Amino acid sequence: VYTGLQPSFRFYSVEIEFDCST
Repeated sequence: VYTGLQPSFRFYSVEIEFDCST
């Protein structure tokens, strides 16, 4: 799923964290 984009991975992680926080 990761195209080797560091920023993308970070953004994905943040989205999951935010979702979990909800």
